[in-house]
Amino acid sequence: MINRTLRKVTIIGGGISGLTCGWHLANAGYAVTILEKESLPGGLARSFSLNGRWIPLTYHHVLSPDTVTVYLQTLLDTFAYSKFAV
Repeated sequence: MINRTLRKVTIIGGGISGLTCGWHLANAGYAVTILEKESLPGGLARSFSLNGRWIPLTYHHVLSPDTVTVYLQTLLDTFAYSKFAV
């Protein structure tokens, strides 16, 4: 039987999916721990600085500030990592 009073969850991977799951679970009252092997969160959506310019780790293209873009920016702002967004 599951103990419903113990509301802890561990998520493996701090990419967009892991961060999104963690965000929703935290808002639902769970104590969330996200494990990430890299030094920064974001997974394949991460960026890095090279000669003062932010470069995407992998190719991602967003055409306009639609619902998904606004949602992702809200998620990044919530986790205080918007400075890593490109």
